[in-house]
Amino acid sequence: GGFGYGHRHGKGLSMMGGGGSKITKKINFPAHLSLPLSDGRKCDYVLTGVIVHVGNSATSGHYTAYVKKPGCSNQWYHM
Repeated sequence: GGFGYGHRHGKGLSMMGGGGSKITKKINFPAHLSLPLSDGRKCDYVLTGVIVHVGNSATSGHYTAYVKKPGCSNQWYHM
């Protein structure tokens, strides 16, 4: 299995106010990201892994990960 091309999406956890709740909306993020530095340079990042929370709430469940196989454009391992 794995992810398709283009934008990745996920769900997250909100830890505001000392408690925790699961965010149920999808969050899109790119496979390639370029962030500016304060000195005018930029840092380029390529998505190589995603951590996934599996569970009904922020206080229960477990984490798994999808990791991209080095040298492959679209082959991912689920761990």
